[in-house]
Amino acid sequence: MCAHSLSSFIQWLILSIKLQFRSFALIMVGSLSNHEMKQFLHGQGIIHQTTFLYSPQQNRIAERKNRHLLVRATLFEANMPLHYWGKSLTTALCIINHIPSCSLDFHTPLDTLNQSLSSPLIPNLPLKVFGCTAFIHIPKHTRHKLQPCALRCVFVGYGLH
Repeated sequence: MCAHSLSSFIQWLILSIKLQFRSFALIMVGSLSNHEMKQFLHGQGIIHQTTFLYSPQQNRIAERKNRHLLVRATLFEANMPLHYWGKSLTTALCIINHIPSCSLDFHTPLDTLNQSLSSPLIPNLPLKVFGCTAFIHIPKHTRHKLQPCALRCVFVGYGLH
């Protein structure tokens, strides 16, 4: 099941975004390192590389990305509970997608993705600090004349959709 989902996702990337893969690194897990997956990757001309569990030396690029995400530091700085780590991670990824990359000719990953699609997938939202104060507007028809116009909240990240 996982191999089928992964192959469907890779086909979507190739067809929709016209993304070209040269290699594909995969942590060695029994269900994903099966024969069907290897055949699919070989048929697409993708080099299949596997790494072993708990061996950060083998997956240098992923470890470098993880190092600069700093999810734990973001949570501690914002004085947020640890169960918000997923929100902190998606916020860090959103910020990374807004930073120009030299490998993309100093374009942002978000701009590159939106240019390759006929309709943009992700709206270009302004960046906010994780854990900052945010205000949500309360429409007039749901409040009275003397009630506040906005609700004070804490910003915990961007929606995935």
